[in-house]
Amino acid sequence: MIFAKKMFVCLLLSFISIWVIAQENGEFNSYFRSSNLYTQGQSEVKVFNAIYTQRTFDGFETLNSRGTFFSAFGQFLFGTNQNYNYGFDLVYKSNITNDDANSSPFDVLRFQKQDDFSIVDNRHDNLLHAPTDTLRNSDGTTLARNADHGLAHIGAKIKFSPFKKWSNVSIQQTMYIPLDRSVDGSWISYTQWMYDKQLSPKTALYAELGMWTTVAPNFNVLPLAKAFFSYFPNKRWTVYAMTTVPVEYGLGSKFLITPNLEVELLYTYFLPIDFILSFNRPVTYNLGVRYTNW
Repeated sequence: MIFAKKMFVCLLLSFISIWVIAQENGEFNSYFRSSNLYTQGQSEVKVFNAIYTQRTFDGFETLNSRGTFFSAFGQFLFGTNQNYNYGFDLVYKSNITNDDANSSPFDVLRFQKQDDFSIVDNRHDNLLHAPTDTLRNSDGTTLARNADHGLAHIGAKIKFSPFKKWSNVSIQQTMYIPLDRSVDGSWISYTQWMYDKQLSPKTALYAELGMWTTVAPNFNVLPLAKAFFSYFPNKRWTVYAMTTVPVEYGLGSKFLITPNLEVELLYTYFLPIDFILSFNRPVTYNLGVRYTNW
């Protein structure tokens, strides 16, 4: 059972790969318009895996603790007409908080719950399945190590083009409903304004204004402004640089395995701006797979 949980993401990726292998004969085109709306009969399936990990000073001069959050988004979008698309997301999460700063961020992929801890390390000198351990911040407060995972959310979404004359502008609205409240009990609204433009045969720009709103149990609004600059070395490769203004910057690449199956890798780094990040030092590791039949 534990092994099956650990292999959750790999099985999803394998399923999509097997589904499309050796069945596509279309022409390769590395430029994918994120603002694109699908027509009737067209669809998109995407699995996007993100590890967000941050180390924290906790009042010390050196980094003291680590929190890591893994999210696997299974995203489905279906075309109906040129004006509206509908879809849904499934979000599986795995979290570890108040871990030692020198621990591996990829420990989160072991998909552990609190009762699974059964080892002793130098910073947590009690058994890790105990209610608390001895990792502390600078004022002596105990930082309890916690871990959990599960199917956290299901999300319903609609995507539409508000301006008939500007087909490269679209809006996507997603509402995430919590399923496993022990992992994440938040009701979340995510609004995205999408714009893209091909600048030349080899380059393109994608920009997005977003509003990530936690509706309940605590209301909180996080505005987001993103930009991606893409370069296409050939019809199968994309290399891009991205930013979430003003702190996150990253480099990524996409590769078309078939004309309809794309794999993506992305690494991002956050600038150490403490009045925004509260003395945290985050990075992300991302892997995505997208299948379209357009």
